[in-house]
Amino acid sequence: MELRDFAPQVFKLHGAGDFEGARRRVVEALPHLTDNDTEIATFWKACLDACTGHGDDALDTLEAALDRGWWYGPRMLSDEDLDSIREEPRFGAILERSEEAQTAARRAPPVPIVSEPEGDLRGAVVALHAAEGRTTHTSHIWGTARNRGYRIIAVASSLKVTSLRATWDDRSRALADVTTQLDTAVEPLIMGGRSLGAAVALHLATIGAIRAAGLILVAPTLRWELARPALPFPVVILAGERDSDRLRSAAADIEAFLTDAGCRVDHQVVAGMGHYYPDDFDTWLISSIDWIESETRA
Repeated sequence: MELRDFAPQVFKLHGAGDFEGARRRVVEALPHLTDNDTEIATFWKACLDACTGHGDDALDTLEAALDRGWWYGPRMLSDEDLDSIREEPRFGAILERSEEAQTAARRAPPVPIVSEPEGDLRGAVVALHAAEGRTTHTSHIWGTARNRGYRIIAVASSLKVTSLRATWDDRSRALADVTTQLDTAVEPLIMGGRSLGAAVALHLATIGAIRAAGLILVAPTLRWELARPALPFPVVILAGERDSDRLRSAAADIEAFLTDAGCRVDHQVVAGMGHYYPDDFDTWLISSIDWIESETRA
């Protein structure tokens, strides 16, 4: 089981105020998850423990996570679901240990995951994880590009928010993090990402920090002011039919801006897709690469 298999149910129950139902769903799922997904689902359990009157269980859960090497940054520990245990001495110790772990993790240079292609090397795909995302997941989900001869470089942010997850909130740090992980990049280089990762890819390509042959933006957000690229390049935008109005509007704004800047844009609204990858992203990824290649040859 993966997070995407049950997370929407948990969020729906939580949003409806059925915290006990959400807690039961997380507890049922936990034994069936990989460690990568268990890390964040464990935090959800602690939150739901705390807001359903199981304060000791919440503290036990967070302490056990720390003992296992998992930590959650101060911003996550400020979640209002944890308010009922916030004044507990044990919670203060948890927060202190988490802050120390986060500080140490953010000092370490980020390391990309590089996957070699099947057959001859034709180019590179630089893939950026979403906010609170993981390079391991990004490397896996963009891996189909190897079938087209592309080296996959799943780059990481140094702005760690949990033991396994990071974000891109700081623009200058994002620029430094990505550009220092491209030692193995070759041209043509296609940049891609989801959500905030797509926003970072768009920003770095349009300001010319990275020479991109094309972009693949999945459920993109708009975080920083768009820059008009010096040289136009083809861009694929995959927007979710079930995503929020705000984010569908952001995708349309990106299309309009890039089209006005001379870029060829293939903007598709994917049926059934929310703020995540489409179920058949493997197919979308290959067709997007093929389209970008055809546009660059034209």
